[in-house]
Amino acid sequence: MRALSGLDGAFLHLETPETPMHVASLHLFDLPAGYRGDFHTEIKRQMRQRIHLAPIFTRRLAPMPLQLANPVWVEADKVDLDYHVQRVTLPAPGTQAQLEDCAGRLHGELLDRSRPLWRVYTFDGLQSGQVGYYIKVHHSVIDGQAGVLLAQAHRSPQHAHQLVLQLAHGLLQACTLRLGQGFVVLRLHHLAVLLRREAPRISFSLFDRASRRPARGARRAWR
Repeated sequence: MRALSGLDGAFLHLETPETPMHVASLHLFDLPAGYRGDFHTEIKRQMRQRIHLAPIFTRRLAPMPLQLANPVWVEADKVDLDYHVQRVTLPAPGTQAQLEDCAGRLHGELLDRSRPLWRVYTFDGLQSGQVGYYIKVHHSVIDGQAGVLLAQAHRSPQHAHQLVLQLAHGLLQACTLRLGQGFVVLRLHHLAVLLRREAPRISFSLFDRASRRPARGARRAWR
């Protein structure tokens, strides 16, 4: 059992049907040449295998008596992946506009507070031949480190390695574009070089901690 912070509780109390308090992202993927699998089935299988790596997937809200305090997080007895991971098949012709319109409608629906506060939708039927992936998570759940855990739950340690390298590359580009910042740029450049050198150790360490530790606040994640 874990109590919500005042800020996380505010995200719950301020939510209305007109102002949902969840965050979401929509992705498009190109399937490998000759792919004969089922994207939705693969996503659900991966979720089932890795759901334990991030506590945000398995905990739900438990209200306090008489609503005298913020709810607390408790472990859900069961996470129904048939509910949390849904397939959407777009009608022909399956345009980008149809995809965005459908995702917009889904984004307007509040999350069920009796369940873990997240949902995933996969999209097929796109005329481009791509597949779509939409995930939404309540803002009372997701913070800095929880976002890291969310990504880690979907990726292997090798993918985490690539993420760290991409971050280092981005920092180096930022340093190149902002050479007039003096000492700050030198510190950023040092951090970027360090990330590139230590990428395997950092990424595997993150992945290992994601499997053993509950999420903390964003501030703790960057200490």
